[in-house]
Amino acid sequence: MKNIYKEYRGENGIVTALEDVSLEIEQGELVAITGISGSGKSTLLNIIGGLDRPTRGELYYNRHNVKDYPNLAQYRSENIGFVVQDCKLLPLLTVEENICLPLRLNGQMVSKKELDGVIKKMDLEEQRRKLGKQLTFAEQQRTAIARAIICKPKVLLADEPTGNLDPENRDKIIGLLRQMNGEGQTIVIATDKEYIVKQCDRRIDVVNGRVVKDRTEFLIQNSAFGS
Repeated sequence: MKNIYKEYRGENGIVTALEDVSLEIEQGELVAITGISGSGKSTLLNIIGGLDRPTRGELYYNRHNVKDYPNLAQYRSENIGFVVQDCKLLPLLTVEENICLPLRLNGQMVSKKELDGVIKKMDLEEQRRKLGKQLTFAEQQRTAIARAIICKPKVLLADEPTGNLDPENRDKIIGLLRQMNGEGQTIVIATDKEYIVKQCDRRIDVVNGRVVKDRTEFLIQNSAFGS
């Protein structure tokens, strides 16, 4: 990201959600974008993921300007996976069908081996034929992660991925994300939860739309998650 601004027209004039943000995320990083509600962290994540366009500034992926893609949908489909707090599963589709839906919408085949592997990784083997509406919230979130990674995204973006989860299940989700990062997956998490930030290798603090601190260090605690 190079000198990114994001502005909206509000009732009282122009609202600046992001102001002159420049940062670089390397392949294989596990990054927390953190700040209070309204700080701009979710807007920042949406710009990175191509869900929104910056008002000014440039976004590059692998040295290519994202503006050069025919459209943002192609940029997202080729590079980005999303996990959001409310999961957005289809309630009348099974776990398997929800996981495979993005690929099938793009006309792609899903191999049984890949599907079985993702379901096993997310510990969903007993739920694979349950409907979305029959799942607990923790099972829904694991299904949402499986749906994201079945597409083999180069970058996985997660917006408050453990919201509304009890401590046991939140730690399971964080553990799964760390496991994927250990296998080489680039992951960027927008969160205001300090227990998530402590499990990341880099934190980017956002205040009023500006990056006020960006530090790379090993933040992982030796004790249990969330301590």
